[in-house]
Amino acid sequence: MGEPRSSSESGHGPLLGLIVLWALATGSSFVFLHGAQRGLGYMVVLDLALWVAALSLGVARLALGDRSPPLPRRAFGRQVVLVLVTTCAAYTLISWAQSRSSATTTLIVVATVPLFGAVLARLTPPHEAVSRMGAAGLLVGLAGVAIVAGGPGDATAAGLIAVVLATVCFAGGFVVGKRLCEEAGGQSSLGLAFRHVWLAAAVLTPPAVVQAAATTQDVTAVNLLYVLGLGVIGFGYVYFMYYLVLRRTTVAHASLVSYLQPVVGILLAWMLLDEGIRGAQFAGIALILVSVAIVDAVRRRESMAAAPPPSPAGR
Repeated sequence: MGEPRSSSESGHGPLLGLIVLWALATGSSFVFLHGAQRGLGYMVVLDLALWVAALSLGVARLALGDRSPPLPRRAFGRQVVLVLVTTCAAYTLISWAQSRSSATTTLIVVATVPLFGAVLARLTPPHEAVSRMGAAGLLVGLAGVAIVAGGPGDATAAGLIAVVLATVCFAGGFVVGKRLCEEAGGQSSLGLAFRHVWLAAAVLTPPAVVQAAATTQDVTAVNLLYVLGLGVIGFGYVYFMYYLVLRRTTVAHASLVSYLQPVVGILLAWMLLDEGIRGAQFAGIALILVSVAIVDAVRRRESMAAAPPPSPAGR
């Protein structure tokens, strides 16, 4: 199942819509993760959810008749690195940190991914440029995150360090993921996501088994529902959208999803996990939305400027 791989092919409005849908799922994943850890070990939660994601994406591939060809060797190597960095390392750090901090605090720190991503994309080949207006939009979003951070949240120093390290992993993952998408050949986004989650699940199964054997697991219907939500939405759908969006736009634009995560996650944490929210945080959310609008407008302008002029009829 082929897919368009550039913004010029998919259109500007639909692309921003995809990023918003992706943010809704990603923001909810941190809440699912936090809820599932109320009784289950963090490695157990991650591994179970990744196997649920692999099952759900496998069923989707069968239903849609997806028969993507194997990845070229170099692209497969990139995906292994991506899995180890963004899922195995980053989510392990996030899961460990969330046992020492609130979901809200984690979301706030992770929302700085676009800044790290823009810097790494500029420093590594092919050296994606960020215009002054685009950089201004990223800084407006960071200001919004700072205001949101003024709300309630608690974290130990070790927990904050773990989240910052995870954020750097996520940012680096956007750069590696973009290169992977450029080398993926005829591989569909669904096929890439399926391979990603089952590879991650296989890597995390041994430590999850060790943790399950060494600690008491309080299995309840509620935390199993959180695991199911994390698997189907937080990993399965999120990684499908991850590859779908990265094939169509730049690293800086795709990573805007991280600015939108607090908007979703904080509201869900307030509703489902009884975590507090202050009125001032809504001003921060407004700035984040302005940031997304600025960076998206810059991307549209640059895409239109780079597009070749239409050919005269009849030629």
